[in-house]
Amino acid sequence: MALLQETIMPADYIAGNFKRRHRLTERIDMIMHLGEQYFDLANSNRQAGYSLYNARVGVAASTFEIMFWGRNLGDKLYIAYAYDTGATRLGDPRNWGVTVRKSF
Repeated sequence: MALLQETIMPADYIAGNFKRRHRLTERIDMIMHLGEQYFDLANSNRQAGYSLYNARVGVAASTFEIMFWGRNLGDKLYIAYAYDTGATRLGDPRNWGVTVRKSF
């Protein structure tokens, strides 16, 4: 059985003047470790434990937000799930992007 430990270390910083307030947001979401896993009843299809690291940083105002983010920053190769037949699906590689939100 796999053991999942998750640690989230968020931090928000407020910057701006009295008329306009902006918030700089930084978040590091670390899935510290997923333990050894077996994907079949015979326990022959095995994967060793692994760690994944995700992060995001951005700026938010009252009606607008822009966030830059990255997932699997260590570019860890891992099996997301597998079947008894031997077919497997690999986890997502390192990826990053930008999220923009506007509220009305």
